[in-house]
Amino acid sequence: MEAYNSSIKLVRYLPRFTPIFTIFGNVEISNYETRKYSRKIGLHLPYLYDDLNSIMGVRVINNVVANFQGLELEV
Repeated sequence: MEAYNSSIKLVRYLPRFTPIFTIFGNVEISNYETRKYSRKIGLHLPYLYDDLNSIMGVRVINNVVANFQGLELEV
């Protein structure tokens, strides 16, 4: 949780200087999978997707077409 909280703190800070676009990699899981795993281990885990989407200036662009300064990106 310390690494998660530190990362979210950094991501909240960066949009002051530039727009942030993020794409999930090999280790991030969906809210559904997080919820399922949380029940299995008996701990509440944060939902990364929701936390990132709640930060102004941060955009998660998984499995969507995004327009960035006139360039259309399919991720």
